[in-house]
Amino acid sequence: MEEQDWFEPMVVVLGKGIVKAAAWGLMARIIIGAVLSVTDLATDLVILHQFWNGGEDSLDFRNAQLASLAASIALQLLLVYIQNSKKGVRRILKEMAIVVTGLKSPVDAYRVASGAEQENDTEFYPMTEMTFSKYIEMLAESIPGIVIQTSAILNAMGSEEEGDIVFYVGMKVVRRDSSYWMPVYGVIGFLISLLIRVTVKVVVDFAGVVQLRHPFETGGCTSL
Repeated sequence: MEEQDWFEPMVVVLGKGIVKAAAWGLMARIIIGAVLSVTDLATDLVILHQFWNGGEDSLDFRNAQLASLAASIALQLLLVYIQNSKKGVRRILKEMAIVVTGLKSPVDAYRVASGAEQENDTEFYPMTEMTFSKYIEMLAESIPGIVIQTSAILNAMGSEEEGDIVFYVGMKVVRRDSSYWMPVYGVIGFLISLLIRVTVKVVVDFAGVVQLRHPFETGGCTSL
């Protein structure tokens, strides 16, 4: 049978369309997102515990991480209060308990995946509430957490690790691969490329993120 170049891309596009449109596709994405959200919270707590036992050197990072988690929880509590303010004190306390115990993401995922409708005397649809919750989590916890933990890693680096980063960036320049693949040019493009190259290198050195070892990122076999 003669192989046609157009067939494989067509099947991929059709498959993506089916997954996006199907109810089970939505359910799978929601469940995976909830699992990742709970895992992210768990890792933040582990890092906070490490900062707590790190002595005076980790005091600023500990306080910043604690403030980030507190801000995320406070905003989540405000969200559930607004959502359930007309449902009575017991309902508000129940929803707040879900937030405090870290179960907000899986509970939201279950409600959306099971097709729950908006209840009387609530402000948002379950999908809208989940979207606001994810926004708060990203704004107050995930993004600040990345900045705080990356800063802690950079602060703990010795001269050997710093020299390794300088060598890595220099190698990228020599290979004419220093500019990142995003279509941003000029001075802003240079600064963004430098920031991304350095932070990706740091993450690859201290975490097993296979995707960032791609030739378009750290450079394939040179990052092993």
